[in-house]
Amino acid sequence: MTDVALRLLFGVFALVVAIAAGALARRRRRVQQPIADITSFDFEVAVLVFTSTDCANCKKVMNLLSRSGVSVREITYELEPSLFDRAGVSAVPLVVVAGRAEKPNWQHGGKLRYRTLRRALSRAGW
Repeated sequence: MTDVALRLLFGVFALVVAIAAGALARRRRRVQQPIADITSFDFEVAVLVFTSTDCANCKKVMNLLSRSGVSVREITYELEPSLFDRAGVSAVPLVVVAGRAEKPNWQHGGKLRYRTLRRALSRAGW
């Protein structure tokens, strides 16, 4: 192989490795949260959001949810710590989309994209 071909091949290889490393890093950044137990809650809403008053990501998630057009119930740790304990929530923000008509609940911890939220609402029957 020529010197130019080897350099091109090395460049392509380095690009593929960088893309794979970025994808892996994004997957690992996601907050792993145990499944929140909201079965004892008596809220008729599409989305429950567990937040804290000093959480910047919580504010971003609430702004995103205000665009979605569904009913949202915000549960703030400083105001309702007993609900956090009942649900077993240990990290914020935690978004729980309540399933309708025997569809399962969906939850997401950490940063949330609008497209991911719309997809979850659709799957849950909202």
